Amino acid sequence: GGTVGAPCRWFDAADDDPTGLPARAYALFRVRAQASGVPERSPEQVEAELRSAGFVDTRTLSSGPTQFFVVATRP
Repeated sequence: GGTVGAPCRWFDAADDDPTGLPARAYALFRVRAQASGVPERSPEQVEAELRSAGFVDTRTLSSGPTQFFVVATRP
């Protein structure tokens, strides 16, 4: 068993101002992440990926307007 924590960033343009500071910070993050081959995933997608790998008790903690931390445990 064990616990995993996955930091992720997500910006929902439908809910937030696409020209504001969070949107610009997220766009810069995505440029850097894509250059490293990191796919874009929403917190819900990260949770689903962890559950499909056998993790349980997944939850998402917000740590800012575009920053999230997904935590899950494995029996």
